[in-house]
Amino acid sequence: RSAIAPEDMLPAVAQGCIGIERRADDPRAAEMLAAIHDGPSGHRLACERAYLSALDGSCQTPIAGLAELDGGSIHLRAEILRPDGSEVLSDS
Repeated sequence: RSAIAPEDMLPAVAQGCIGIERRADDPRAAEMLAAIHDGPSGHRLACERAYLSALDGSCQTPIAGLAELDGGSIHLRAEILRPDGSEVLSDS
């Protein structure tokens, strides 16, 4: 019934981001999508997805991550969990 604070539980990687796929050779679509692209969200998403990729994670793996921008720096808080929740590894 309410949002869960990241201090209580980190979200899944890329949680809340909306992705739109387009053809690589479609400059008209690229131009239209550039108008709605949010640069800071794109940077955070790229960081979170790189973390997930390095762990060979997927939508089926219990891996959480939240990237936050602070001026010119990016900070990633991360968790890897056992599927049954019996163990959690956290780092940033």
